[in-house]
Amino acid sequence: MNIVNRVGSGQLYTRKLCALASLDVANAFNSAPWEKIDAARIHKRFPAYLIKMIRSCILSIITESGRRLVTTGVPQGLVIGPILWNIFYDGLMRLELPEGVQIVCFADDPAVVATGHTTWLLEKAMNDSLQLVSTWMEEQGLLLSSSKSLAIMLTTKRGYDKPTFKIGDTVIELSDDVRYLGMQLSSVLGYRKHIEVASDKGTRTAAALSRLMPNVGGPSAAKRKLLTTVVHSQLLYAAPIWCGALQHEVNRNQLSSPKRKISLRVASAYCTVSYAAIMVVAGIIPIHLLAAERSEIEHARRDGRDLAEAKREARDRAMNNWQAEWDRNDTGSWTRRLIPRIDVWKNRRWGQLSYHVTQYLTGHGCFNKYLLRFKKRENAVCMYCDHPNDDVEHTFIGCDRWWQERRILEVELGSELTPEIMVECMLQSKKNGIESSSSLQLS
Repeated sequence: MNIVNRVGSGQLYTRKLCALASLDVANAFNSAPWEKIDAARIHKRFPAYLIKMIRSCILSIITESGRRLVTTGVPQGLVIGPILWNIFYDGLMRLELPEGVQIVCFADDPAVVATGHTTWLLEKAMNDSLQLVSTWMEEQGLLLSSSKSLAIMLTTKRGYDKPTFKIGDTVIELSDDVRYLGMQLSSVLGYRKHIEVASDKGTRTAAALSRLMPNVGGPSAAKRKLLTTVVHSQLLYAAPIWCGALQHEVNRNQLSSPKRKISLRVASAYCTVSYAAIMVVAGIIPIHLLAAERSEIEHARRDGRDLAEAKREARDRAMNNWQAEWDRNDTGSWTRRLIPRIDVWKNRRWGQLSYHVTQYLTGHGCFNKYLLRFKKRENAVCMYCDHPNDDVEHTFIGCDRWWQERRILEVELGSELTPEIMVECMLQSKKNGIESSSSLQLS
């Protein structure tokens, strides 16, 4: 994408067309001839003893019927496998290509990126390069699958004729969207499609993991939080490339949906809890801030800065931005009253979440005022003391039904109970955290 940004910037008349051809090599790892791999190692001036040692270890395998000679294929699963493949494929990366053309490659997935001021120049540069690549593949005993190869235009120029790219006599399909190395590339130079695909994948994973995390019982909060890293990995794949797209609210909302789904299960919360509130209660940084954090760390790595320091700075910045967003958010007012400081809550050493604790922290639970919103109750009157407003504060702080439990807790904590004091006591010590959590569960 650096090439695309470079040739697509500046004055309109100086911008170039850019195209990417994603090539599919048929059965690449299993088709590489060992005589060609040997030739590549000799060309790299490998010591003779090392070549013999590799041959003796790999060129024959033991089967039930005895030894069988291996003539093709790079062994997969061995430490030396990727090294041998890189040595073999190095010849492809060193091809003399026309000006404005570059090959990028990961494992056995090569792609040709070509640029040109006009369609004719782009077409000629790309087709000449594809012919060179195809010839090299044939010489090495490999075969390009033209039917599975795709091309895409990546340009900011408008009003151009669509080029025709060929491998031999076969025309490569020119697509609007191409998936390369897990990234969904789009001809409109946006990442909306990639975000949609990542969101759908994350949603399916979150739904599957949710079955392992019921509201009552199941894994502890710490183990639930560990399971969320699976969804994080899917959502944040290649985040440094596309994180700029999260400036648009529609993209943020798209990625926030699976993040919210899995966070609800971490905290054992009702599905009506707002995104901002459940992120705070679960102690999980919002997805757009995590993407920005990863982008910042990647830029620090490229600049040669100390990664440990860069990670600390990026995390501090993410936490500060999260706190600023939490302070001005117009949802989760009850949760914000209890947890005004995110860093204190997130870095706590005790006070584990549970189904009942989360009801207290969010205000969404078995309270008549809450249930009345969904017509599950005829009124909001407390069933124990006839208080007209049976909400979370009344249930845990004011209801006469639980006065004995509250009195015992007040004696243990040494202070009068208020909503804020309950959370503060949970954070002060392990003993207070256990007692406060137990009291909330009894209520």
